[in-house]
Amino acid sequence: MIRIPRGGWCVSDADLARVLLRGPDFNDGKSGFFGALLPSRSAQVDVGRAVRDIVRAHVSEYRDRPAVAVARRLGSVR
Repeated sequence: MIRIPRGGWCVSDADLARVLLRGPDFNDGKSGFFGALLPSRSAQVDVGRAVRDIVRAHVSEYRDRPAVAVARRLGSVR
């Protein structure tokens, strides 16, 4: 782990990052990022879970779209 500007941390190991992000010490307060929009930590957690559920439910619909968009832009190759 290394300290980055503005008080953040960089963790190079993915497993360690997951442990840190899921730990109660890291998640003991609410994020100031949302301000009054999400007034409590539980509201922030609920929104995060809802967003992840939506992305998981629709990921298969959007997975191939970049390839389709590029193919349409390029047209047929002769």
